[in-house]
Amino acid sequence: MARCRIIKPEFWDDERLSSISLQARLTYIGIWNFCDDYGVTKASSLWLKSRVFPYDDKISMKDFEKWLSELRELRRLIEFKVKNESFFFIPNFLKHQVINRPSKTRYPEPPDNINDESLNTHGALTDEIEIEVEIEREIEREHPRECSVIKNAEQKNGDGFEIFWSTYPKKRAKAACEKIWKDLKRNKILPAIGKIIESIESQKRERATLKGRGVFCPEWKDPERWLKKECWNDEPQSPPENDCPGFDWSKP
Repeated sequence: MARCRIIKPEFWDDERLSSISLQARLTYIGIWNFCDDYGVTKASSLWLKSRVFPYDDKISMKDFEKWLSELRELRRLIEFKVKNESFFFIPNFLKHQVINRPSKTRYPEPPDNINDESLNTHGALTDEIEIEVEIEREIEREHPRECSVIKNAEQKNGDGFEIFWSTYPKKRAKAACEKIWKDLKRNKILPAIGKIIESIESQKRERATLKGRGVFCPEWKDPERWLKKECWNDEPQSPPENDCPGFDWSKP
């Protein structure tokens, strides 16, 4: 079943993609629609051609396989095999697609060495990664002591989940939260632990400020929902202007 996918403006500025044919670039976009929610699809040329170009009888298999070859050479498609069946993995797929409710995996997971290698397929950091790095550096500059504690704790606690759990104010469904945490980390959606902790602390300060001004604040989300909704990206709230004398803003 085909899925809706996002084409970011940066796609058209990609110099490496401009080095391959227009047909290969269109094929690349088409494959996004027919891979699963983790960037994996069958590496069958016949099957993919029937999905991406179902009505283009003039396109030969030789041409289509040439376009696939261009994408493989550029390492925008990485082929791997499981039980003698071939699959394509799209590197950095989850960095550029918003998957709110990912479906169950339809195809085998690519080997770890492919996932690791995929981080370097662009030859340089993407804009998104650069932003994440700069945010992390800024947090370290502003909160050197806290970051030092976090890094030391992270080394002792592995993937950082225990740090998140001890910091988040609402404790509920720990096992489910830990599973979500590992899935987010495996799919490379989870940001640096420092950003998550800073986000939680920032939201705590924000709530304290709002309450101090008599503004109603809803309860903290369950940690499971907070992680699923990627609430570390939430924008700060601004209290409404109390320009109605006698109105009690403290009520919901």
